[in-house]
Amino acid sequence: MDQMIEAFTTGAGMLWKALWALIFGYIISAGIQIFVTRDQMARVLGDRGARKAGCRNCFAVSSKSSYRIPVG
Repeated sequence: MDQMIEAFTTGAGMLWKALWALIFGYIISAGIQIFVTRDQMARVLGDRGARKAGCRNCFAVSSKSSYRIPVG
């Protein structure tokens, strides 16, 4: 019985570690999509360059590439 309880608590802990990261990511994504318009995003991330590429990567990770800004 102790092994079953330990297995359950281990599984619940693993689920929580994955779930909180997903929830946090969706909250960040929703905030970006609510407060930042597509025009603002295109203006900030539209050009080429190392700084713009770094910003583009940060926003792509946090917003799951929802804006689909063309590069080039």
